[in-house]
Amino acid sequence: PHREFASGGTGGNYPGANDNPELFQNRDNIANAIAQNGAETCTTYNTLKLARNLFLHEHNATYMDHYERGLFNMITGSRADTTSTADPQLTYFQPLSPGSSRDYGNTGTCCGGTGMESHTKYQETVYLRSADGSALWVNLYVPSTLTWTEKRFSIKQETAFPRGDTANFTVTGQGPLDIKLRVPGWVRNGFQVTVNGEAQSTKDVQPSTYLSLSRTWKTGDVIQVRMPFSIRIERALDRPDTQAIIWGPVLLQTIGKPSGGSYWQLSLYRYLKRDGDYQQAAIKQTGKTSAGDPLFTTSSTSGSLNVRPYYISDNQAVSSYFLRVEPVVVFGTINTGVPNRKRNDELPKYDVPVSGITSPGTDGPTFLDLIWDQAPFTTHAAFVQVVNSTIDAFVAAKVYTTKERDTIVAKASEAEQELAP
Repeated sequence: PHREFASGGTGGNYPGANDNPELFQNRDNIANAIAQNGAETCTTYNTLKLARNLFLHEHNATYMDHYERGLFNMITGSRADTTSTADPQLTYFQPLSPGSSRDYGNTGTCCGGTGMESHTKYQETVYLRSADGSALWVNLYVPSTLTWTEKRFSIKQETAFPRGDTANFTVTGQGPLDIKLRVPGWVRNGFQVTVNGEAQSTKDVQPSTYLSLSRTWKTGDVIQVRMPFSIRIERALDRPDTQAIIWGPVLLQTIGKPSGGSYWQLSLYRYLKRDGDYQQAAIKQTGKTSAGDPLFTTSSTSGSLNVRPYYISDNQAVSSYFLRVEPVVVFGTINTGVPNRKRNDELPKYDVPVSGITSPGTDGPTFLDLIWDQAPFTTHAAFVQVVNSTIDAFVAAKVYTTKERDTIVAKASEAEQELAP
């Protein structure tokens, strides 16, 4: 995460090095690397290979979380949605600057070569097996059929992922096997599994782990996995007001070019209820493309914006990041009149300085950021308790006065009806 953009890509000039944006940027430099060329497609190709190889040594689901994000954003987004065969129609760099568009073509470059390879091997890491043949890891939710000749065993996976949140696995063959299903790191609203219609226990399942189904399988057994998508906001490590909208594993981009070359500005906390679900009001799904891709709308300070998945590959101007503007502490429509101040004491310091950039910066997380990071809240009392503990820390740091604290706590206590889901 220290060098990864929201798309799963990386790139930027390393300070003091030659002008080569194909390198890793310096550690923790996310927001201030966006204005470079963006993320090189080849780099993601290589980090996916690295994640796969690391997983072979350490069965850590976070490697596959990275793989999934890079695959369903950078890799699927690297080929133009066209039937043209005039050239590879592949990207070299995928820009991240506000209102930028992708260029396709790319004959004769490294990204042209690896790009053609990438779109022939989506099956490569979907399944991995243990050396002794006793376990099978299901790492990715991709329509596919595994044929395991030595065990006389096959599994057919049927899914519309990431357009849909369900995957069905049909077994052919028989015998004991541990099938390990990846629980994605982005799961927030539950991970549900059935075998032949019977619900399996997922009570203690945590994101970024595997759920193991250990049994003697027979032909016709069906596993169904459901992992409801939700919208969440990810903040750049070095400038938390620079943010991205994520839907499941997919980065969502706003369509259009903001004026003046700056970021679109969004204010979203006024829409949130106690469950912290952005999709209920702040960023709403409004339809689908003819291919089944979800479409969303949200409101900026300039009006309504259309939002769509990163992997849609055309020449429209899009933005991967936006600027979060939340000037006042609000609880729904209840305005406290108190500024939504920032704390800058935990921002990272670049390991290598960037010319003209102060590090650590002055754009730390705000009071409301730290409150809503802890959502969902089961009761209003739990919400008020978090408000109290957070404001006390801000007062101790001399960010808020005692009088401001009392105003914020009083307004939070009044907001029970306002914040009810």
